[in-house]
Amino acid sequence: MPSPKLPKVKLFSFFLLVALPFSLGGCNNQQLSLGPKVTLNYWGLFEKPEVMAPLIKKYQDLHPNITINYQQQSYTSLASYKELVATRLSQKTAEVAPDIVRVHLSWLPAFSKWLSPLPTNVYSASDYTQTFYPSASKLATVNGALYGIPLMYDGLVLVYNPDLFAEAGIVSPPSTWEDFRTTAINLTKVNSTGQIAQAGAALGLVSNVPFASDVLSLMWSQSGLKIPDDLGTQAAADALTFYTNFAKRDRVWDNSLPYSINAFAQGKVAMVLLPSWALLDVLGANPAAKIAVAPIPQVPSLNAAQSKVTWGSYWVESVAKSSANAAAAWDFLKFLSEQSQEQLFYSEAAKIRPFGEIYSRRDLRESLSSSAYLAPVLAGAEAATSAITSDRSGNDVYVAAVNDAINAVNAGTLESVALTTCKQTLQQLISRAN
Repeated sequence: MPSPKLPKVKLFSFFLLVALPFSLGGCNNQQLSLGPKVTLNYWGLFEKPEVMAPLIKKYQDLHPNITINYQQQSYTSLASYKELVATRLSQKTAEVAPDIVRVHLSWLPAFSKWLSPLPTNVYSASDYTQTFYPSASKLATVNGALYGIPLMYDGLVLVYNPDLFAEAGIVSPPSTWEDFRTTAINLTKVNSTGQIAQAGAALGLVSNVPFASDVLSLMWSQSGLKIPDDLGTQAAADALTFYTNFAKRDRVWDNSLPYSINAFAQGKVAMVLLPSWALLDVLGANPAAKIAVAPIPQVPSLNAAQSKVTWGSYWVESVAKSSANAAAAWDFLKFLSEQSQEQLFYSEAAKIRPFGEIYSRRDLRESLSSSAYLAPVLAGAEAATSAITSDRSGNDVYVAAVNDAINAVNAGTLESVALTTCKQTLQQLISRAN
């Protein structure tokens, strides 16, 4: 792991320290015992308590009057977790709601009414923009205020089997969607009965393809479309046709094949589109799986004058509006987001799995430049967009609207008809949520 960089030390006068009950993000190394005893209830999601323990101890050593009660939430689904968070936050009672809670970036427009805005003395808008990737600034801002601090980043990448590429004489992964389609066709092998023996790419369907809504939403975004407002356009229909043709016309993937992550782990498909955390599922299914990672493909017409568009989907830590200790909560989150703490966070998580959560800070990007799995994810971080249609984010009803459109077209419905329904459903869901 890269050596942690020490945060810049800010010197405060004695009188200023007396006036402030909390330090700014733990930047002062003195043990601060000023202020009343405080307990912060922190709802985590993916990280085990043993991963968070060193970070919490480090903060509590600096702030012995503050106790962090970290609770990793169990859930039957991320949708049920989202519902629980909404229920607790909406009750607006400190006794039932956590002080700090992990939420998906896409929830913030609907959840901001229950959350504490990020104080400008913790992160000003300009400092936030300089520290984190543009998608964080864009998606965490609601009505001019920021509502979360990211401690991680993730997004879609192209995951491919380098051995299957080498066998076919393909020397590099595709960088455009047209090249991706051609490569998928060339890598597909059919047996004597007409069944797919080796799939070129896991795309075109929903049932055995996770993140189908992310991929299609990415294609829409790369076409300059706003979701859901522009889903009635021809460009939206063309993207839906392109997606479904991988199964309908090109026959590089079908319903007879296993769930795509398992199929890739078994060497039965050459290319899949996944976020980095799904690589842990691949490795869990087959630790010896052949894995190479490349940036997500771009639209075929991309030229030097056009901007790349990638897809980010990740989580932030927010503070409940009902918290009686919001100032302390934000101070703790500022501390967690500093360079040395993010590096410690990564290294602690990497002790129990192949890699930790990708750094949210732009100035730590080079720390992962040698990672074959993670560097390609960060290669697209500056250009990432996202939407409520992100899969595996608790947004099941929104994802279902996009998946229903894919299924409808695969069943013979016209793209324009399927997208009319999709657009109306998404608009109704968003209106009700907000």
